[in-house]
Amino acid sequence: MEQKVWRHLLKKEIPLYNIDGTKNCAGSISEFVRLELTIGDYVEVVELLVTDLGPEEVILGLPWLRKVNPDIDWRAGLMNIKVEEEEEVKEDGAEAEERYQRIMGNCKQRRKWWKEGILKDMMDELWVAAGVTYLAELAYEESKKKEKRSMEEIMPAEFHKY
Repeated sequence: MEQKVWRHLLKKEIPLYNIDGTKNCAGSISEFVRLELTIGDYVEVVELLVTDLGPEEVILGLPWLRKVNPDIDWRAGLMNIKVEEEEEVKEDGAEAEERYQRIMGNCKQRRKWWKEGILKDMMDELWVAAGVTYLAELAYEESKKKEKRSMEEIMPAEFHKY
């Protein structure tokens, strides 16, 4: 069953050569797609280059295979990838909480980010992980305990006339 996927243009075409060094009849690679790859319990969003592979649907590259280090049963033609469970990290005894905020960004800003290579697709969701740290929260709580002083109390006397 053929799925409809969005094709994205590469900033620069990639020349495609056969194993014998001759240029491939499919020409250069100029597009890529972003897909969710699911193998057993393993799920990853991958970017795949688009070209004519003849009878093959996908060719997995050696760098990706090294990264995921799959278990392959060559006789059965099966591949499995172990999913490592993530450790939950706590901040000095405080409850760890997510501090991400989704931002939209207007069309002009998204186009700028796309041209700068920050976004690979102008329709990507944007999430901001910047914010208040645990230490900043502690400092803020301590500052609330301090006695409020007037401007005259804070400012040196020689500047009061200004």
